[in-house]
Amino acid sequence: MKVNVTELLKKRLNKFDDNFKHYGDDMAYLTLTSRNDSTLKDLLGIQLLRNSDKETVAREIARLDLAILDNNVLTDIIKLKSVYIQDFEQNPTVEESNAIKAIKRDIEDNLNKIVNPPKSWTYTVSESAKLHFAAIYVDVQAKKKFELPATKTEFLKSHPELKEGDLVYKSIFRHREARDYSIEEIIEPRLQTAVFNPILEEHSDIYIKKGDIEELYKGKYDDFKVQVYLQTYEIGQGSEPEEVEVDEEVVETVDVKPEEVEASIEVDEIIKEARVNQENTSKIDTSKDKDSKKDKKKKSEETENKKDKKKDASKKKDNKKKSKKKKK
Repeated sequence: MKVNVTELLKKRLNKFDDNFKHYGDDMAYLTLTSRNDSTLKDLLGIQLLRNSDKETVAREIARLDLAILDNNVLTDIIKLKSVYIQDFEQNPTVEESNAIKAIKRDIEDNLNKIVNPPKSWTYTVSESAKLHFAAIYVDVQAKKKFELPATKTEFLKSHPELKEGDLVYKSIFRHREARDYSIEEIIEPRLQTAVFNPILEEHSDIYIKKGDIEELYKGKYDDFKVQVYLQTYEIGQGSEPEEVEVDEEVVETVDVKPEEVEASIEVDEIIKEARVNQENTSKIDTSKDKDSKKDKKKKSEETENKKDKKKDASKKKDNKKKSKKKKK
């Protein structure tokens, strides 16, 4: 099965967007009051199951968020990690930010399970097994009329339901000043320097394929505006596989609504009926052509017969005249 975490999650979230009026706000609530990577992990697991053929989609086996097995052979590991964007910013008193530490720890732990599978596992690991690391970046702002309490303690007392209240507070606090740099500028250089370069130095026989940072969803809860982004990293053994060009003639299958199916069936029936009518018309025209040719041939033969009769009659007259002359 081809695994593209970004496309799979977007496909599943689009189903919610189509069916639930308050989809964005519901997701914003879940993001702020729980670990949103758990919610997205569930949704991704469901979409993987829908896209699977004969593969097994496993949840939480051997401390893996998601795993794909083909005939008891592990082919893909998927790890989701949720962090707040401002948590990447360097703290003068700390060597590495908490976001960097968390991502580095999770990637190294899951990668090690591919390179050195535990002996206790009852399944084998494919030589081409991949780790798909999905970094979920959360950004929270406050509505214009919201007044941020002077201290973080006061803020947490007023919003006890927030799962990561201190990080939400920091995000709102930093957004009071205009951000003059992009998300990519704050995240990617730090990840490359602190996480991926050391991993590539330690494991010379692996590759890391980086995805773009894309907005996953946005919504509102209470006085807060929530934006969630996703970036995926594919890590595998050997060299990075080349992109396979898709044949333009191959038709991609898509989910369709029942009414679209009915409409499609109607169109198919109309096309079939038109083809049948065309074939019948063609048969009639062919038959007419044959009859017309027969008629022409018959008329031609009749004309020739008349000419022959005239010739015979003319010969008889001539013969009579000749015989009269001889008698005289």
